Amino acid sequence: MPQVSHQKETVERLAKIEERTKSIFQELREIKLQLQMANGRTRTLESKQALIFGAGGVLVIVMPIIVNLLMGI
Repeated sequence: MPQVSHQKETVERLAKIEERTKSIFQELREIKLQLQMANGRTRTLESKQALIFGAGGVLVIVMPIIVNLLMGI
């Protein structure tokens, strides 16, 4: 009789563990989706930042040339 009780207790514990495992995997999926969204936003912001730096670099080079041309006229 005690063996049957032990088996029942083991089965109940395994069921609880399985339930917790499923819950953890569901939360992990949600975290992964949130991370992918955050990475997408970061990538977009970094590309916009690079564009601004590139435009600034072009202005730093072009403006002195234009000023020199105007001063020479």
